[in-house]
This record gives sequence, structure tokens and C-alpha cells, in this order.
Amino acid sequence: MLLLSTLAHAAEVGLTVQPQISVDTRADRDGEDSVEGYTWVRAWAEGREGEARWFIEARALHVLLVGEDTESVASADLGESGVSLPVGPGYLDAGYLVERWGRLDLLPVADVLNGRDLRAGPLTPLAVSRLPTAMAVAELPWSWGRAELAWAPVPGVSRTSVQGTDWSLIRQGMLEGLLADVEGWDTSALGSSSTQSLITAAGGALLDSDPWTRWGQAEALSVSGMPAAFGPNTDVAGRLGLQASRVDGALIAGWLRARQPAIVVDPALVRYIQDETLPGIEDFDEIEDTLSEPYAVLAPSGPVLGAEVGGTVGAIGVRAEALWRRSVAVQQQWLDATESPELSAGLGLDYARGSWLFVTEGSWRRIDQTAAPLLTARDTYRVAGAIQGRLARERLSLQLGGVYDVTFREHLVQPAVGWRASDQLQLQLSGLILGGPSAAPQTFREAMAYGGGPLGYWGDNDSLQASVTWIR
Repeated sequence: MLLLSTLAHAAEVGLTVQPQISVDTRADRDGEDSVEGYTWVRAWAEGREGEARWFIEARALHVLLVGEDTESVASADLGESGVSLPVGPGYLDAGYLVERWGRLDLLPVADVLNGRDLRAGPLTPLAVSRLPTAMAVAELPWSWGRAELAWAPVPGVSRTSVQGTDWSLIRQGMLEGLLADVEGWDTSALGSSSTQSLITAAGGALLDSDPWTRWGQAEALSVSGMPAAFGPNTDVAGRLGLQASRVDGALIAGWLRARQPAIVVDPALVRYIQDETLPGIEDFDEIEDTLSEPYAVLAPSGPVLGAEVGGTVGAIGVRAEALWRRSVAVQQQWLDATESPELSAGLGLDYARGSWLFVTEGSWRRIDQTAAPLLTARDTYRVAGAIQGRLARERLSLQLGGVYDVTFREHLVQPAVGWRASDQLQLQLSGLILGGPSAAPQTFREAMAYGGGPLGYWGDNDSLQASVTWIR
């Protein structure tokens, strides 16, 4: 913030503050947060020195969770920041960048360079959903297209909440229930009572940790086990764009690390939980080692090939993209994981009439057949749509968006109404409706063997949101 203030006299500066309160519409399970408060803050400045442009952004997030207890935590990060320089006939952007590739907005396929902030699920505003990544992007334009080359020495990964929130993989009450089950397991084997005490103590320490510690654990988990960032472990990707009168497209190729990592829990620990057994004294060293380092992160690297195209047919915009990756991380049940090739494709149509915009998209994703995948399937089909209108001299906005997962027969619906009180102040009321044929898991065992998709997994998070956006 101090740096931004010193630059203010010579640059364009801005500040966005967006507090949002989300209220759960019903009590679906023990331990869930009935009220979630998120406040996103963005401060930025940009300016020019001759033909060069510089830009800097600071991001902050405050989280308030109200349920059986009240917790709050805050974090600050560097947002999109860097310089854009003319180099010969082209340009070079370098810094902490958000580089959007692909044409689809609701179900992106080829947008592969930045990780995502998944800690608040679909409540996260689009403006902060992509995480900046340290990279350099060279661009060379010409009359019928352009070439881009992106290099990320430190590959970015998505951020997720591991346990203790409504949007965690292991949500409130699940770990507590597992520890209660451990206390009832058979302790007749020699030394098993000591092992039980060790497991209970380790689990209790995790449960008693403050939200700052859990937040830090989630941050550490996202990069745990990553190789040193040099040589073949860095990311590089190229994009060759081609333009015609009513159609333009691009080819994509590169070597990238998977942006969505998967968790791999020690098989010995999983085996004890599945069998509801406690190891005897002969296995005490094994379980002690397991609890000291219970998980690893799988985030493979590999070649990527893709294509994107966009154009118009009459008044309708048509967009499509496809992507092949040699290796992505596939989360499996009981927190196992494997690597798999992936092939994805998507098609989008949009139509604007007056102050109304209509968008529909569909996507398909295929991975190799894997044993017991969690929250995914070999073939995943989704369709999505959005309607947006601006009325009353563009002060009133009406929106309706949704996703339907054909594979798992699950849905997400987000209606919203907004009012622009002034150029600086925007008010919005919205809703979130999730669900499917399978009930959201309530216990650790149900979660680890869940056979549905992500929209059903968090299907008990139906809620109403009220947000205020202040722009300066």
C-alpha cells in the first residue's frame, strides 16, 4: 500500500473493496458454518514511461466463519504486477502475471497458465479467481496473427482449503467423528492402546489448531513435495494466433505442471482406517513414521497441446477450444491419487440483443480409466449457461447462471440482482443452489468413498449472499 501511495502522483491508481456475507439457508450437518464473511481488497497502480508500461497490484482477503465457534483469518498477497516493454518489433511482459488463454468463460478448457483460488468455492469473485504466477511472456505480432511464448520459472498451483471449512475436502465434524471412531477400535493387540493414544493425540492437536495454523497448513500443502524450480521443472508454453476476417484462432503447445494437485495419504494409515484396526507393537515404528509425514502432493508435469477458435455466424458468436495433456493428477477415493492423460474440449455460443447477453457452453473431459476416482469420472460432460441484463440506464443488473453436470446429474444455480448506486458503489443480492441425486457426505468415511461429483459433494452449501463493491 505504501508503494502504491508513492506512485499515485505519477500513475492511475485504484482501490476495490468487496465485502460479502453468505448465510446458509438451512442446518444440514453438525459443525457447518452458518455464516461466512469474505472481504476481498484490491489496490493497484499503473503508469507509463515512454513506450513502457508498469503495473502493480496488492490483494488482501479477510475470512470470517461463524458456526459452532467464530473464526477469522486474513492474508495479503502480491497481485498482478510487472512491466510491459517494447522489444524490437514485439513486446515483453514480465512479473507476477495473469495470462488468460482460451475462449470459454463458464467452462474453460485451455486456460492453463494460472492456478485458481478455490478456498471459497463458487463464492470467489471472477476478478480474483485466477492466481498470478511469476512468468515472462514475449509477444510478436504481425499482420495476420501473433506468436506468444510464456515461461514460468516457478509453476503456479491452485489454492484449496484442506479441512475445517464449508468448502474443504475434509469438512467440519469429519475429523472429529473419525477420532471418536478410533477410540472405539479394538485395543486387544499388544501395543495397540499406545498407538491409539498416539493417533488421538495427533488428531487432537490438529483439531485444536487455530485458524491461522490451518490456513498456513493449506498454503504449505499446495506446494508440498514440489521439485526445485529449475531446468525441466519450469513451465514453458507457446501460442500461435491466426486471424482472418470473421474468424481467429490459436494453436497451443508447451510443457506445464498440473495446476490442480492431488493429495496422497500414506497407504498404511488408510489401511488402518478402512479396516478399523490398530497396529500392534511390532508396527509402532511404522505408524509413528506415517503420522509424522502422513501425506504427499501429486502435481505432475508433461507436454500440453491445444487449440482455440472464435468467430461469428450471423449475430451469434461461436467459440471452441480443445486441450490434451499427457499427465494430470487424478484424485482417488480414500485420498489416493494417480497420473493420467487428459483430453478436453468445449464449445460456446453467445448472443447479445439490446441490453441482454445470453451465453451457453458445453464441455467434455476424458481421463484414462482409474480405480475409484473421487469427484470425477472417466468421461465428464457439463453444460452451462448465463443470462445477464442491464436495465434502468444500466443501474439495475439481473443475472442468472448455472452449471449442469450431465455425468453425475448435479446442478449449480446462481441468480443475482445488482444495483449500481453510484459510479463507486455497487450492491448485489445473490443465491447459490447446489445438489444432485447423492446426498452430500456427512462423515469422513462417506466423504472418502463418495461416488458423486463436486456439485453434490458440497451440495449442502445452499446459501444467500449480500455483497457491496466499492471502487475508488
